[in-house]
Amino acid sequence: MKKIFFVTIIFFTSTSNSFAYLDPGTGSYLLSLIAMILAGIVSVYAFLKLKIKNFFNKFKKKKDENLK
Repeated sequence: MKKIFFVTIIFFTSTSNSFAYLDPGTGSYLLSLIAMILAGIVSVYAFLKLKIKNFFNKFKKKKDENLK
């Protein structure tokens, strides 16, 4: 276990040169990716909120019908 931990520390702390090219379209790609992720989170939140609200409203309607 100690050996795996030591090798992992060495792997993540060692440095090497990276010869990467980032073209001008990369920035717009990253912005659109962030926008899509945020839109997905908002839509899932709204969907789940509506489902939970409808679930509890079913019980409320049954309770109101029983009181009448």
